[in-house]
Amino acid sequence: MAGEPVEKIHGITAQGRNALLRNKYVGEHLDASEALKIAYPQPVKPKLMLIYRLLGGKLKDHQLQRLTVPELEDLLLRFKGKHIIAFDHIENLAPSAAQSYFRLFAQGGFTFVASQHKGTIKYYDNSDVRRFLDTFELANPEYQKDEITERDLTPAVVLFASIIFLAYFFWAVISAETNANTLYMAIIGIFWILFLLARTIIYVSYARRGSTGGGKY
Repeated sequence: MAGEPVEKIHGITAQGRNALLRNKYVGEHLDASEALKIAYPQPVKPKLMLIYRLLGGKLKDHQLQRLTVPELEDLLLRFKGKHIIAFDHIENLAPSAAQSYFRLFAQGGFTFVASQHKGTIKYYDNSDVRRFLDTFELANPEYQKDEITERDLTPAVVLFASIIFLAYFFWAVISAETNANTLYMAIIGIFWILFLLARTIIYVSYARRGSTGGGKY
């Protein structure tokens, strides 16, 4: 394990910040002696339990199951020293997980290395997710680029659909003044266009989110 972006990851985490890899799996750049690998960021309670076990905690699973998520966070914050937690697919990070991981980062000796494999952050509009994402620095800057996200793209599609709908509607009203059959056909056409546009918006939304995919560890 040598070369970029490994040195960049270590440089970022040494400064107390979190490192982000785009289009690369963290398991390819960090081994078990360097990071606590949890594969995916959620569900948060099992992942906090896994982190506890990887740190060598003595409590049994049935004891950990009785604890709430905040109690598990408190348990992890008792561990001294610096620890790196690594996982893939930060684009699927849930708000509950972001809240827990931010607390570990802000209050304890935990830093994170994560990968992003899609342009869209699923819950980017959530404040807890954005707050946690703001603690990351890109470790492979060759992937730094402006990407169209789902939240940017959907309003544009809606605006385009509205313009087409209004244009077709006014054409139908004008045509109806001379021919009643034209009005009926226009109404059917309007509903057909709305159906096609709605289907397009749904397709674009899911296409930008992408599938969850799998991590390589």
